[in-house]
Amino acid sequence: MKTILVLTMILLATECRAQNSISDQNSKIQRALIRGIEETNRLNAVKAEEARKKAEVAQQIAQQRQEALRKVCAAAENAGKSLYGVHPDLNDAGGGLFGKPVASYKVGDWGYSPNIINVVNVINEDTLLVYLQNDALDSQIESATFMILKGFDTSKVTTDTRFFLFHPVTITRTQTYNTVGGTTKTVVVLDRDDAFIDAQLAPVKKARADARAKYEAFRKIIPPADATGAAVYDFFPEADRARLIQDWKNEDAAIKQAVEFHLTKLKNMKGAGRTQQEKELAKYRSGLTRNKRNNPPYLKKVD
Repeated sequence: MKTILVLTMILLATECRAQNSISDQNSKIQRALIRGIEETNRLNAVKAEEARKKAEVAQQIAQQRQEALRKVCAAAENAGKSLYGVHPDLNDAGGGLFGKPVASYKVGDWGYSPNIINVVNVINEDTLLVYLQNDALDSQIESATFMILKGFDTSKVTTDTRFFLFHPVTITRTQTYNTVGGTTKTVVVLDRDDAFIDAQLAPVKKARADARAKYEAFRKIIPPADATGAAVYDFFPEADRARLIQDWKNEDAAIKQAVEFHLTKLKNMKGAGRTQQEKELAKYRSGLTRNKRNNPPYLKKVD
């Protein structure tokens, strides 16, 4: 009996040691897991901070570039307006040059170039050797595209003058000149040709004049007081109804978008700023109500 008791106690002791060993192992595993989680969190925090700093630097660089670009463009704009003014129909005179990479300018193109013109040399009283770049802040001459600008008074222009030319030009020819290095270079010529530009713009100007006349005629149409919504256009020429209804729907969507925009801004605003946003929101909501009734009818303005 004594022997059995001893054996039982030994077995219990062994089991306890085994349980303690398992418990110790579990504790070690738990501690290791906790350390792993803490290390992962630490590394994630480091990466997040690095990403934040990187984004902050990128934003600062972008802001600095934007400010530098603003200054360069403002100076070029002032110079261009001072030198040659602004063509009265510039908005219609983009032609094929507007938005086109300067290296792609070719014979047959015409229009307004939105790139800064950099003067290399004043050739005579109406001719300049210039270069253009797609990026106004680009200082690498290798990326420049050289051209001849002809037809504009050069009496107030000097080498290194930079300006926007707010006039459309035509490209109908090329010209070859001798470089400082003793070689020759052939470039396109940007010519001032007011007669050609006027001919290109005549159809556009006529279409706008016709649209204005139609707009003024439509303003004189007064639908019955009880007509609302799309029904007010029943009293307009049938050929124009579909367009008028679509214009009205587009305006309705634009006002609704403005309402949502101001509602979103209001969520985190307080004080005077919130008061102003509330006024703006009230204005657009009132406009939405008027537009829904649509009497007097909405008519898209003609520029």
